[in-house]
Amino acid sequence: MSLLFTIPKYEKKAKIITRELNFKPGRAQVGRFLGGDFYIKLQTAVKNKKCYLFGGTIDDEFIQTLLLAHTLKKEDAKEIIAIIPYLGYARQDKNEKGKSLGALFEGELLKAAGIKKVYVVDLHSEADKKLFPIPLISIDPYKILSEKIPQSFKQAVIVAPDHGAIDNAEELKKILRNRTAIAYIEKKRVGENVISKKLVGKVGPSPRRSGLRPRKGGQKAIIVDDILDTGQTIIHAAKELKKKGVREIIVVITHALFSGKNWKKIWKLGVKKIYCVDSAGRRVKDSRIKYIDITRILTNSLK
Repeated sequence: MSLLFTIPKYEKKAKIITRELNFKPGRAQVGRFLGGDFYIKLQTAVKNKKCYLFGGTIDDEFIQTLLLAHTLKKEDAKEIIAIIPYLGYARQDKNEKGKSLGALFEGELLKAAGIKKVYVVDLHSEADKKLFPIPLISIDPYKILSEKIPQSFKQAVIVAPDHGAIDNAEELKKILRNRTAIAYIEKKRVGENVISKKLVGKVGPSPRRSGLRPRKGGQKAIIVDDILDTGQTIIHAAKELKKKGVREIIVVITHALFSGKNWKKIWKLGVKKIYCVDSAGRRVKDSRIKYIDITRILTNSLK
């Protein structure tokens, strides 16, 4: 029977996964000395055992994950598989002169700690898989997310707020059996700066001309992306949709970080609801934000 270890932040989630997947809970104390450095004390024997590790890669949770994995390796665990729903540093996936390549460095650290493969949810890009020195397995959340979308929006235009989210939009369109062509925001850059942004695709109600039938669902739209951080990308997309006459918008996001307060501007731009996953281990209290528990997505995929 496989063991499931976890860092403190995800203890409640790990208990659900342990029960649903019939894993045996792995016991480990994650402590901190007064000087600030963490330590691990295993309370379950792991020699020749297959071990799963529920962890993260943001702030303190990253060093806890690495240290716990390395301790399992030191104690001769047969195999160590990480479950990291939100993979921080995944957006640092371009090899640009003078800039950090965080996705590569992250993968090297996880490998050095003894991890053989990593399960994530809705990986940011295929480039991350190429950069990682160990297998990176992306779990698709859109089937479960789609169940939350109101019937009245299922034939609304689906909008990718940038080129990188087009695959996400296409996946949701397929699951919903949506018959409307997707739209997306096209950005033009000169060096570091975005010099123009344009909405590509048919959105909003049809022009009132003789002989034209109104576009079905034209006053509604779904914006879909993998990450909502400060919300600036979503805000711009919502502004462009509003210009086109779209009155009601819902946002479908996998990783809802809700950093700072800027993202709250979306409520003034026609956004009615946000449907997201609590993959980063945080929740904002707002009745307009509807969460899917990450354990539901993980247990469905890891069975």
